[in-house]
Amino acid sequence: MNQREYEGDKQPYSCMRCRKHHRKCDRNPKGCSNCGNSGVKCIYADQLQNSQHQEKKDEQSQQQNTQQQQQTMTPQTLVDVYFSILCGTHPLIEKEKFKYFVNNCLNQYNDIKANEWISSVGELRCIHCFYMSNMSLALQLTSDINHTKTIGITEALISSLEKEQSHEFYWVASCFTLVMYFIGEGDFTKVNHYNSKVFEYLKGGYQHKFTFHLLRYQSFVNSGFVHHITTMQSLIKDMCEQFFYSTGKRLEDCVLPGTIEHMRSNSITMENNQMYRQVHNFVSDTVVNLEGEMVKQLIDCHSTTFFKHQRIVTSMIRLGCSLMLFKQSDYFLNDTSIEETALMITLLTEDELFPFCMCYTISPIVETCIYHKQLVENCIERGTKPMTSTIMTSSGNTVTVDYLSILKKDLKALISLAKRFKRVTLLYQNLIEEMTQTIMRNTSRSASSDTRSTTSSTTNRTQIEAFADDTMREVSSFNDSAVKMAESVDNFFSFLF
Repeated sequence: MNQREYEGDKQPYSCMRCRKHHRKCDRNPKGCSNCGNSGVKCIYADQLQNSQHQEKKDEQSQQQNTQQQQQTMTPQTLVDVYFSILCGTHPLIEKEKFKYFVNNCLNQYNDIKANEWISSVGELRCIHCFYMSNMSLALQLTSDINHTKTIGITEALISSLEKEQSHEFYWVASCFTLVMYFIGEGDFTKVNHYNSKVFEYLKGGYQHKFTFHLLRYQSFVNSGFVHHITTMQSLIKDMCEQFFYSTGKRLEDCVLPGTIEHMRSNSITMENNQMYRQVHNFVSDTVVNLEGEMVKQLIDCHSTTFFKHQRIVTSMIRLGCSLMLFKQSDYFLNDTSIEETALMITLLTEDELFPFCMCYTISPIVETCIYHKQLVENCIERGTKPMTSTIMTSSGNTVTVDYLSILKKDLKALISLAKRFKRVTLLYQNLIEEMTQTIMRNTSRSASSDTRSTTSSTTNRTQIEAFADDTMREVSSFNDSAVKMAESVDNFFSFLF
C-alpha cells in the first residue's frame, strides 16, 4: 500500500515551502494551513513540474510557429506579410499592383508589356528591387538565416539600377526598406547611405501617389529609431519632429509660449512633472488620432492581423516614449506611474504577434529591461522593496507583481529581439549578461522566490490580464474586442472613435 492510498486524498509529500523551512505540512491538496496562514500560494512538487512542462511546451510551440512562418515565406505570402506587418500604416504600393507583379512578372521581364499596373521596363525592374528588399526584411523578421544571402542580391540590384533609375519611386522605396533592414542589423553606415538616397529623391520634388507615405514613414523612423535616444534634449527634439510631420504644425505654436524651451533646459521634478505629462499626452493623442484617420483609408491593409499588430506597435511606441521621457527624473524608481508603464510594455511582449514586430520596438524593450533591472538591483536587493509587491494602477486597480518573474519576461523578449536583429547583440550584449546574472543571483537567494516566479504567470494571470486590458484602452487606438464585435470596417472604426 503506497503513501497516497494510506493518506486518502492528501498529497504524498510536503509542499515546497514547508520543505524549504523544515515545517510539518498537513499536505492538503487545496493548500496547506502553513501557506494559508502566511498568505502565499501553496505549491506541491507535481504542480511545479506540470507548470515547468507547460512553459517548455509553450516555448516549443512558439518555435514551431516561427519555423512554419519561415518555411512559408513564398512570394504570395510576402504580399500578405507586407500589407499586414511590414508597411506599418504607410504602404508604398497598391496591393493589386504588388500581386500582379508577383503572379505575372517575377521571372519574365521580357514578356511583359506596358499595362495598367506596369508603365515601363524600368519601373518593372525597380518593383523587383522593392520585392527583394521586402523579402530581405521579412526573412530578417522571422530569423531566417537566408536573409543575409537575399540582402546581398538586393544591394547588387539596387546598385546596378542607381545610375538610370534613381528618380524612380520604387527604386527609392527599396532604399528606404533597406534603411529599416540595416537599422535592425546595427549597420549605421549603410543606414546613412540609403537614407541619403531617399532624402535626395524627396528634395528633388518628384511626384508619386505614395510620396507622402514615404515622407511620413521616413520621418517616423528617423525621429527616434535609428539611434537609441537617451538625453532630454534629444527626446524633446524627436517629439517635436513627430508632431510636425504628423500635423504640419510646430509643437511650440500649439502649447503655451515658453513651454518647449523650458522642457529642453530643465529636468523633470516633482513640481513640474505634470507639465511634461500633459505635453507628452497631447502629442501622443494627436499623432495616434491622425494615424487612426489614415488607417481608415488603408483598405489594402485591413485584416485582423494588421489591426492586432498596429495595436501592439502603437501601444509599445507610446508607452516606450513615455518611459524614456520620465526616466529622466531623479525619482523614477519610486514613481508608480512609470512602474505601471514598464509593466505594460512587458505584458505586450507576451502577445503572439510580438515576435513579428519591427525594429522600432527595440528601444522600448531595452528601456524596460534597464528599468526593471535597476528596480531589482537598487530597491529589492537592498531591501527597500519586496520581490513580490502590490502596485496601484492609474485606473484604480491593484496588481500583485513578482519582479523576478517580470525581469525574466523582459530577458526573454530581449533575447527574442537578438535572434532577429543583430543590432541587439552588438549594442546590448552586456545588458543581456547583466540581466542574466541578476536573475541567477536572486533566484539562488531563495527557493521560495524561484517557486513564486515560476508560477506567478498562473497565480496572477487574471489580475494582470485585467490590468493590461484597462491600460490598453487608454493608450491604443486598436482593440481586439472591437475587431471581433465589428460587422464591417466602418463599424470597427465607429466603435473606436
